[in-house]
Amino acid sequence: MLRLMSDNSLAPDGYRLVLEELKTSARGARLRTQRRVNTDLLELYWNIGNALSLAKHKAAGHRRA
Repeated sequence: MLRLMSDNSLAPDGYRLVLEELKTSARGARLRTQRRVNTDLLELYWNIGNALSLAKHKAAGHRRA
């Protein structure tokens, strides 16, 4: 059976439930992706800082020798 939706369009029974499940799934995927990107960027920035720190200490050690 078709039902009239709030925007006056027709939709099959269960359409809203399926649509909400898809929206929830998409939001979850987006959140997991954002978390993964943030984790990867944090690791990248830490590695950059560590490499710069090691290079600085190595350069300072060579000047003393």
